[in-house]
Amino acid sequence: MKKIVKFLDVIYYNLYLFFKKTGEIEESAALFAMVFCFEFMISGILLSVCEILNVNLKSNILYIGFVLVLIIWFLLELRYLRKDKYMSIVRKKPIIKSKRFSKIITIVFIILSILPLFVLLPIVSLFR
Repeated sequence: MKKIVKFLDVIYYNLYLFFKKTGEIEESAALFAMVFCFEFMISGILLSVCEILNVNLKSNILYIGFVLVLIIWFLLELRYLRKDKYMSIVRKKPIIKSKRFSKIITIVFIILSILPLFVLLPIVSLFR
């Protein structure tokens, strides 16, 4: 569990640095980016499973995905924004092995979160 929390802290910190460089100073911008990554991931996986099982419940699956994303959003907001944990993360500067490796992990996480929705789903729907 500690490794997952550290992984999320590293992603939050790198996204925070990215939005700080782009001029968005609000702490919630990094949280929104994390939530959208999870949303793409969950929606893509649920819709792909729906296509594989040949179930026509796409609207219900999207509601389930939306509820899961809201739960994730609430938990992440509770962890980072409500308890002002983001300030301690920014001061602590969490990294995994090195700054460059941590940035690579964040970029890979963002790419992997987009893949299920924009790559996996079209591939699965072709074989239906």
